Amino acid sequence: MILVRVSAYTGVRARVGGMVNRGDLIGVDPNTRDAVPSPASGVVKEVNFDPASHTLTVGIESKERAAIRGRRRSSNVVGGVPDPEDGDRASKLRAG
Repeated sequence: MILVRVSAYTGVRARVGGMVNRGDLIGVDPNTRDAVPSPASGVVKEVNFDPASHTLTVGIESKERAAIRGRRRSSNVVGGVPDPEDGDRASKLRAG
């Protein structure tokens, strides 16, 4: 997950569950007051407030990482049934 820190005084321009595109304005840098663009396209997974620094941390799951993780999860599944040629990976690891 990509984390972006912005000023809580000006807020965040993305909602949890919403999509952002690379370059979309996320918020304002707490130190320089410069615009903070999204470094990647993806889904906003979390927005957390840090009271000590009065900032918001925005967690973005990039489309590329989500696609790779999705392929990994289903790499040994064909139509909802484990691929017999792939075997049971957990038992292979235990037998190890």
